[in-house]
Amino acid sequence: MGHMRKMSRQVPATLLTAIAAHLVANGCGASDSEVEIQRCVDGSGMVLPDYYCDSPFVPTHYYYMGRRVTGPPAFVYGGTGNETPGGRAAGYHLIPHDGARVVTPSGSTLGTVSGGTIQRGGFGGTSFGSGGSFGG
Repeated sequence: MGHMRKMSRQVPATLLTAIAAHLVANGCGASDSEVEIQRCVDGSGMVLPDYYCDSPFVPTHYYYMGRRVTGPPAFVYGGTGNETPGGRAAGYHLIPHDGARVVTPSGSTLGTVSGGTIQRGGFGGTSFGSGGSFGG
């Protein structure tokens, strides 16, 4: 009987490098199953009620729960921290990841992101300009 040659269980580093490069180039940040929570926050990351971000008028000085709100409020996506108004959020970004399902803190689906737009089903959607991450 001939001897069978054992196959190595080690994965060559070049294969791992190629896989990593492919994932980075093709955007591994979001998958069809990724869920990102939309929250309204001020410049310091304090979570605010959505009406602060829905309003076309942003006052120069305003307060929420006795605390001064800093910077203009904005809807942000993802991140960690509290989802309740008055709490703190961190690690969020201004533009949701392509392919993500965007939900409210209560879990209601707002839509799925495609090409920088939240597709809400039916006509129209919410588009996003260029931007990056911010938040503590």
